[in-house]
Amino acid sequence: MKRHSTKRIKNIHLLPGANEETVRAQTRRRRSPFRQLLKRLAIVAAVLGVLFLLWNNWEKIAPESVLDWVNVQLGNGEEGEGYPYLIGGNTVVGMGQTGNYLTVLSDSSLQFFNSSAGCVEQRPNTLNDPLLQVAGQYALVTELGGSRFEIETRRETVLEMNLENRKIYASDLLSSGMVAVATDAASQSYISHVLVYNKNGKLMYEYKSGKYLITNVSLSPDGKGLAAIGTTAEGGALKSVLLLWQFSSDTPTEYADTEQLLYNVSYLGNAVVALGDSEYWVVNGKNLTRVAYEGMEPVGFAASRKIAGLVMRRSGSAGNGEVWLLNDRGKQVKTLPFAGSYRSASCRDTEFVLLADSTVFIIGEDERNIQINTPTDTLSAAQYRDTVILLTLRDLQQVAY
Repeated sequence: MKRHSTKRIKNIHLLPGANEETVRAQTRRRRSPFRQLLKRLAIVAAVLGVLFLLWNNWEKIAPESVLDWVNVQLGNGEEGEGYPYLIGGNTVVGMGQTGNYLTVLSDSSLQFFNSSAGCVEQRPNTLNDPLLQVAGQYALVTELGGSRFEIETRRETVLEMNLENRKIYASDLLSSGMVAVATDAASQSYISHVLVYNKNGKLMYEYKSGKYLITNVSLSPDGKGLAAIGTTAEGGALKSVLLLWQFSSDTPTEYADTEQLLYNVSYLGNAVVALGDSEYWVVNGKNLTRVAYEGMEPVGFAASRKIAGLVMRRSGSAGNGEVWLLNDRGKQVKTLPFAGSYRSASCRDTEFVLLADSTVFIIGEDERNIQINTPTDTLSAAQYRDTVILLTLRDLQQVAY
């Protein structure tokens, strides 16, 4: 009887018409131990690479609340028992919101607080006459009249810069970490110097003025331009100038006057607002508009990149006044009278916060105007998340609205 044979390669059955040698060769390639080892090593390397990237960028991608909890468990932070938080109010020189944290600068330290008043980070402040400015997740501490400035976040000191043998007159900060500073000259060949750095300390732009002493600066929101104000003597009179640059050009556009002393400047969207002693200027595009105070005088000013508020009072008056609110085109969109003596002003996003005696006023472009009664020893007020933080002589208090 004829025996039937079946072509097999171990447990593999060949289909009719299949070539046995080809199948054997392919099977050997598939089962090559060297190839399998390479594949496994590649998978392990990929997994390790992903783990390294996660570890290296953990603070950028992990939720802040998780990181704060870890710090508390390791003893590097406070959990917080809620506001009020005891603090020497007369030592505080500035406060504002960076990321999700309340940032408080005092004579001796820079502190970051969470929503439950836990001090999650504290660093020493060694700068004399420090100025605090906040934008996004960054805080800029500038030594006015000195040579140093620092860019800080909740997690780290991003940049420490010392402009040796220089005096810083003014500074500005963007949410990207870009910084502009105006300083005196390093030589007798010019009068003042404007320098723009990114958060890594790389010099992005500089301008040396041989004519004007530059006293204030403001970066454009897109980080591509700069506004500054300066002064010079001309014909026995003091001349003020508003300078506007694009970083693609070395020559600024100038707007000058010998009858007006300009002392503050701010970018609002694409418009620039400059404050003078008897009027304010608005440059939108290349058009200059001058708005007179008409018997009023400015006693306070604060701006974000979206709105600005001028705190005005009648000349010769000791109390009461009104707020002029400007939108991102520099147009006055609201006038709000208030009672009491002016104490502080701050601005975040689209709302302006005014403290006058024992009342905080929260003013936006919409019809809503909020008033909150405050302790009589309140020194300043600033927004933090959806609340207002009050700095009194002895503590930080939080008020929801």
